[in-house]
Amino acid sequence: PNAGVSVAPVTTYSAEAAEQALAGRAVEPADPRAREYTHSTRTDGNGRFRLNGLPSGHFYLSGSGPDPASGQPRVVIRQVQLRNGQQLSVDLSR
Repeated sequence: PNAGVSVAPVTTYSAEAAEQALAGRAVEPADPRAREYTHSTRTDGNGRFRLNGLPSGHFYLSGSGPDPASGQPRVVIRQVQLRNGQQLSVDLSR
């Protein structure tokens, strides 16, 4: 519940950031120009989230929260493709 979820277009820049995050390394703050293309939300009490109004394209969908077993922070990233008018259901658990 209340975990952050972000969606960013797949670019060379976002691919490098995703690689760093999955390797457990700190990611530099995004360039302000990239932030305008990143959409964010938080999960509800059941861990579900919704983002509306995204254009079609390829995206990195990322979330973070404590690992249920260890309590340590965990980052999960999925690459998704969204077509015009399509709705997706994506599980960000490992």
